[in-house]
Amino acid sequence: TVLEDRLQKSEVRLTRLAIDSSILPGAIVESVRSMLSESTPPDILLLLVGYPEPLGGIVRELQAQRLAPDILSLGDPAGRVADPGWWNVTGPRAVGASFLAYQRPGVLPGEGRQVALRFEERFGREPSFVALEGYDSIWVLARAIEAAGGDSAPEAVCSALRRLEVEATRGRLEFSTEPDGIVHQQWAWPPVSVVAYDHRYQQFSSANLLWQG
Repeated sequence: TVLEDRLQKSEVRLTRLAIDSSILPGAIVESVRSMLSESTPPDILLLLVGYPEPLGGIVRELQAQRLAPDILSLGDPAGRVADPGWWNVTGPRAVGASFLAYQRPGVLPGEGRQVALRFEERFGREPSFVALEGYDSIWVLARAIEAAGGDSAPEAVCSALRRLEVEATRGRLEFSTEPDGIVHQQWAWPPVSVVAYDHRYQQFSSANLLWQG
């Protein structure tokens, strides 16, 4: 609904195609074909579907039947586009797809650079921001248990988190303490950006920065 509202305000014509999870990719593509025969072909096809399937099957069918427009925009939550496996599912047509990231390309504080170096030495590639999120989660929990005197009970850990500030991989991590709202006891101020790749298997550190919060 939010996406539709923004497109309408920008005067972008939108045609919604309902996709049931039980429908095979071939049948979905046939629905796209029928839609294209009734109106002007779209400039952009936005796919909001499951990953890796049916996304992979739909993309392959669209390409095989030459129904994909010049721009195939693959909407995806933060994380999967940053993983090398994304290209095995989507192919080269996904180059240029923008995605949300909780990191800014090529920008890491001292702790983040050290962790990234150790990761690259072990796995032969730089960590995605998802890997850094995982590291930060474990690191801050360990610090909270330490601050609670070794007490790992949920109440003790939550109490420690409210007072804790940690130098994490993507900046100083501290938790919100507002009593109401969805950001209560979350890191409400992580670095946020929207980025896109120029080519397949591009490293995140060299991605194009489109927007930063």
